[in-house]
Formats: sequence, structure tokens, C-alpha cells
Amino acid sequence: MGGGKSPARANPMTLAYNIDQTRRHACITGTDTVTMEGMLNVMEQVAADVQFEPHFTVILDLSEARYTANLNDGDALAAVLGKKRGISRTK
Repeated sequence: MGGGKSPARANPMTLAYNIDQTRRHACITGTDTVTMEGMLNVMEQVAADVQFEPHFTVILDLSEARYTANLNDGDALAAVLGKKRGISRTK
């Protein structure tokens, strides 16, 4: 695997991501109207991307998006990445 950024991949909705192997992070960017379903879908894409490593940081930038989070959203997003990382959270 080489270093550097991968090109941004787009979700059919208003979400895109890129993976920067040099900085060891994935950045998901949302614009316009974003749904929880769309975020879960793009998180699945990130987790399945061969350039994504389990120890990478994931940055979720919704500064340009219209979205109202609830308390369960963070847990749902973490669960998607937890599968890639082999982590299971139970309450």
C-alpha cells in the first residue's frame, strides 16, 4: 500500500469520503441534507475500503450539512467501524 490520499468516493446522497494513509485518517464530508441511513452507508464504504486501516481516525465533517443528531447516532456509527476493528460494544 502506498501513502497519500485516495480520491474522494461519493455516496448517492450528499456524502463523500477520502482516506489519507499518510495522516492515517478517513474524512467523511456531508453537504446539504444528510440522513442517518446515508451516514451508515458511507461508514460501511469506508470500513470496507482496502485503504482504510482499523487504527485510522475517522473525521465526520457535517459543518455544511443539515442534520440533527440524536444520542443513539454516535453508537450506531461506532458500531459500523467496530466491526472492522473487531470491537463489540454492549450496553
